[in-house]
Amino acid sequence: MLNDVTRFKSTKFCKKNPNFCQRPLDLDDFCQLYPYYCKGDISKLKIPKMGYFADLPTADLEEYIFQSFRFYNMTLDSPLVLNAKMRNNSKYTVVENPFEQELKKSKFMRCLSYNLHLMSDKEPEIKETETDEEGTLPVASFLIYSQMKDIFFPWAKDQVFISVHSPYVPVNPLTEGDSLEPGFKYKVFVRLEEEHLQPPPYPTNCTDYLGLWEKNNRTGPRSQEMCKSLCYLSYTRKCFGCEKAKLILYEPKNLCPERLKESDCPIDFNAEVEPCKRRCQPNCLKLKYHTRVVKIETHEKTLANRNYITVDVSVRDTDVTVLTHNPLYGAWEVFSYVGGLIGCWLGMSVWTCFGITEKKFQKAAEVIQNFRNQSRLSVEEVISLKLHTY
Repeated sequence: MLNDVTRFKSTKFCKKNPNFCQRPLDLDDFCQLYPYYCKGDISKLKIPKMGYFADLPTADLEEYIFQSFRFYNMTLDSPLVLNAKMRNNSKYTVVENPFEQELKKSKFMRCLSYNLHLMSDKEPEIKETETDEEGTLPVASFLIYSQMKDIFFPWAKDQVFISVHSPYVPVNPLTEGDSLEPGFKYKVFVRLEEEHLQPPPYPTNCTDYLGLWEKNNRTGPRSQEMCKSLCYLSYTRKCFGCEKAKLILYEPKNLCPERLKESDCPIDFNAEVEPCKRRCQPNCLKLKYHTRVVKIETHEKTLANRNYITVDVSVRDTDVTVLTHNPLYGAWEVFSYVGGLIGCWLGMSVWTCFGITEKKFQKAAEVIQNFRNQSRLSVEEVISLKLHTY
C-alpha cells in the first residue's frame, strides 16, 4: 500500500495549476529553511497556496485536492516502481491521517495496496517460488523514489512506511507499520502462523468469515476487523450518502468531503455502530505475523541514488505453524507444514508520509527458537506471544 499525503509533486502541480501557486512570500527566509527547493534559477520558483509562506488555500484549491483523492492516477503519479504483475494486483486506497492536527496537513492519505482483498470477490494471489541461497522465500520487492523538492508541504519531512498484514484486514499504515528512509535498503522477514478456533456448536463464539463469503456469492467481509469497519462505513452512508475513511477506504470514489462531521449526522453513533460491531465475532481462522526488519545503508555517492528506497519482503521459514484447538482434550496442538498458504497470507502495505519523525521498529516480533520442534504449547504460552495479529 502506498500512501502519499504530499498529494502531488510540487513542481508538476504548479506547472499544471499556476493559479493555485505563488512565489514564496519571503523568498530569502524560505530558501534558508528549505534549500532543496532553491537550487539553480529561483526566479520562477512557486509553491502551492497552502497558507505557509503563501496565501491561504481557496475553496477551488481545496475542492481540487479533495477530488484528487477520489480519482487518483496510480500509474502516472505513484512514486512506487512496480513490475507489470504487481501493478495489476495493486489497488489504490485511502486512509485517515491520525496525525492531521499535529502536522497541520490533510485528513486523508493515499495508499497503494498489494494483494489486498477487503471486499473483493477474488482469491488472493498465490505465489509459487523457490527459496533463495539464504533459505528464504522472496515474496515481493519495491522501489520507491522520493525527492525533497517535490514535497507538497514545504514544512514536512519525507517518510515511507510499510506493513505486512492479512489481505482481508484493514490497517492504518502510520500506526501499524514500520518507517523507512530514503537512501537505505530494507529486508523484511516474515514468519507465518495460524490459529484455528472451532466454529459452532463449540462455545468459541467465532465466525467462519471465509465460509460465509463463499456462501454469500463471494460478497461481504472476510475478517472480524473488516466486519467492524463496514459498520462504520454503513453509518456514514446513511448519514451523508458517502463514506468516511477510518482505516482503509476500499473505494476512494465514495469518499466524503472533510467538512462533513459525525456531529452533523442525525443518527446516533452509539445506537447505530456499537451494536453492529458487537455482532462481529472473532475469526475462526486467525492469521498471525512475526516480522523482522533489517535496515541497510546503501552508501550511494550520487544524490539521485540517495532518493531511492528499496524493500525486499521474504518469508524466512516456509513452514507455517498451525495452532488448533482439540475439543476432546481442550489443549493446543502444534504442527507445521510447508508451503500452500504463502501467497494468500501476505497483503503488503507501503506508503509515503511527510512530517513524521522516524519511529523505531517497535513492532518487530520476538524470535521464537525451535518453535517447530515443540509438540504442544499451553494456552498461557500462546497468549503471551507478542505477535502481529490481524
